[in-house]
Amino acid sequence: MSLEYTGWVSITKGELASTLSGAEIDNIESVALRDGQEDPIEQAIAGVIGLVRGYVSGNTANRLGEGATVPARLRDITLDIITHRVLTRVKLNPSNARQGRYDDALKILDKVSTGSIAISDPETEEADPNEYPSRSYVTIKAGKVSSDTNGLL
Repeated sequence: MSLEYTGWVSITKGELASTLSGAEIDNIESVALRDGQEDPIEQAIAGVIGLVRGYVSGNTANRLGEGATVPARLRDITLDIITHRVLTRVKLNPSNARQGRYDDALKILDKVSTGSIAISDPETEEADPNEYPSRSYVTIKAGKVSSDTNGLL
């Protein structure tokens, strides 16, 4: 599967399979769903899409894409934030790696809001995939923490 880092994309529950295992999704749904309660994963997706769009619109140079979409280049960090939200909602502690990705995602969104990371016009965006962020990684060695986000932080 080739990921395009141009345009704006929807985020679906099925895409969480890249950040959560099937067993984790089943566990979250069984713990969180009660009679008449909305799907907690769908609620988290909607909430985080709103959060990301809020950061994007925080910079007046940015234009929002149509509907409940996020910039394709922010897809992975959107999934990281959703993963963190659904885990903490059912009182599961995210792993150190997941916590690090969540923390990095918020830092990236701050940079989007201030214009340090540009979001192109959703209708005319042309992009070089090599210029777009990928997942960030946190390394812990002998008590030292370092972060590699391909130069984003």
